[in-house]
Formats: sequence, C-alpha cells, structure tokens
Amino acid sequence: METNVTYTDSPHEPSHHFDWDVATVVNGELLGAVIFSLKTFGAALLALFIAFWLGLDDPRWSLLTVYIVSQPDSGLVLAKSFYRRLGTIGGVLITVALVFALSQYGGLFLASLAVWIGVCNFTARATRNFASYGIQLAGYTLAIVGIPAALNPAGAYPLILARFTEIALGIGCAALVKRVIAALF
Repeated sequence: METNVTYTDSPHEPSHHFDWDVATVVNGELLGAVIFSLKTFGAALLALFIAFWLGLDDPRWSLLTVYIVSQPDSGLVLAKSFYRRLGTIGGVLITVALVFALSQYGGLFLASLAVWIGVCNFTARATRNFASYGIQLAGYTLAIVGIPAALNPAGAYPLILARFTEIALGIGCAALVKRVIAALF
C-alpha cells in the first residue's frame, strides 16, 4: 500500500491523499476472512437445519460445534474434528459407565467426576495442540452430559445419545462445507 502526502502552499495544512491498491486488499486477508466467515456460517446453518429436521433434542449443540471446530484451513478443521470426535467418544463412554454405575450415589458420582476431569486436565498438559483439546473435551463432556443424565437416570441413555449425535452432526457439517468450499477456492 502506498501513501502519498502532498503539501499545499501553506506548510501548516497538509493534504493527505491515499492511493489504495484495491487488488491487494481484495486478494489479501479481507477476502480470506469473509470466505471463512461465510463457510462457517453456512455450515452452522446446515447443521442447525438438519438437527431441526431430525428432531434432535437440543439442536444448538450442532451449531456450536461447527463454530468450535472451524479453522481457516480446511485441513485444520479435519484435524480438530478428529480429536473432538475422539474426545466426545471418550467422554460419552466414561459418562455411560459412571452414570449407570454411580448415579444413585451422588457424592461418589461427583467425586468420580472430579477425578476424571483432573486426570483429563493433567493428561492434556502433557500433550499439545488438538490432542490436548480432545483430552480436555473428554473431561468436560462428562460434566456437561453426565450431571443432567445422573439427575434423571431413566432418561440418561437418550440424553447421552442425543448429545453425541448433535456433536457428530456439527463436526460432519463443518468438515463437509469446508472441504466442498475449499475445492472451489
């Protein structure tokens, strides 16, 4: 970008004239940011539409998942989605085990929840990047899904399955839109 400053007859009144190189601005970061925003928004709306169409319990989890896994590079979306899926599966499996084994013992369930979250946080500190994210997700999935499921053990399985389905739907929509649009741009 080039800036030209010209002075008038008076040295106290500078006249600023900016020459903007439009091609540089359009082909640069601004266009990339707009495309990324539109891809993410489109994927979020697609996930929300499918979640409503399927009649899922809480469709907002699909929408939120799209925004959580979105990255400017489509390869990073796939990497983060992979670890999000692994973390969700790990968290759901522990949730099923603890809810069905300990939901009638509230104190023991909460102590187990705290231990699991602590183990996940400790392990996440030893790893890096998206693997660390997946491990932390396994910890807080138990808290997000397990506590409501433990409060209503009769409805625990549908709740756990619904959360997993909504998150998987969000991951799938984000990956699909990012890959399709990446092929175009």
